[in-house]
Amino acid sequence: MPKTKIHVIHENVAWVEPLRAAFSEIGAPFEEWFISDGVLDLSKAPPNGVFYNRMSASSHTRDHRYAAELTGGFLAWLQSHGRKVVNNGRALQLEISKIAQYTALADFGIRTPRTIAAVGRDHIVAAALRMTGPFITKHNRAGKGLGVRLFQNIEALREHLETPAFEPSVDGITLIQEYIQAPEPFITRAEFVGGKFLYAVRVDTSLGSPMAWPPSARISATASSTNSGFRSLIPTVAPRRAMARAVARPMPWPAPLMKAARPERDGVMGGLS
Repeated sequence: MPKTKIHVIHENVAWVEPLRAAFSEIGAPFEEWFISDGVLDLSKAPPNGVFYNRMSASSHTRDHRYAAELTGGFLAWLQSHGRKVVNNGRALQLEISKIAQYTALADFGIRTPRTIAAVGRDHIVAAALRMTGPFITKHNRAGKGLGVRLFQNIEALREHLETPAFEPSVDGITLIQEYIQAPEPFITRAEFVGGKFLYAVRVDTSLGSPMAWPPSARISATASSTNSGFRSLIPTVAPRRAMARAVARPMPWPAPLMKAARPERDGVMGGLS
């Protein structure tokens, strides 16, 4: 019996290299759909297989300005034909909008810093005036820490908005968010496959944005076979292999799931950071 073909939707070759190796290792047939521009013929039916969406919120920083929008069209097309999609249209919405992320987290009772969305310099200032202490700005759609700046007062923000250093989000929406000083300078990103905790990475953020880390930045990994907590272990199964197997043989989603999206509805495989 022939194996189901996997179609990987992406716009960043570097991110797919580990998947190529993993799929080859387990003998899973796959094809890459590099979406930065192109044509989508809605009168045609898509091929059979499993479609793994790897589109990124930062695609526009690699000169793929409309990759996310075009991917949204492809996902709608695939889903209308009943194709199995891992990270479907709802997952893409979460990927490219922090507003969508924060509201999804709120649905699960997960608190986030007070956030106000604004379009236009005057409205950004007006939103910041509602904050009672230090605040940060960030892009609604972004990766790499784009647009993240800390301000101690409204005057500093006004000055910044009048300089070339201010760059609006690619979707035009700037978020103004209360600043919360972390007790320790690190973040923990946890990855789940099929609703089961796979591994976590704790990263030192004292140097600033994770996307700007030098090679000396400290990253430590933990792994566990349960959802009850993180045990300090060196993973015995390569994460990329586990991800590849999950895409090749999608697993049912148990409940409750530690994810701010409903995977049975959204087709989400991802992490919580």
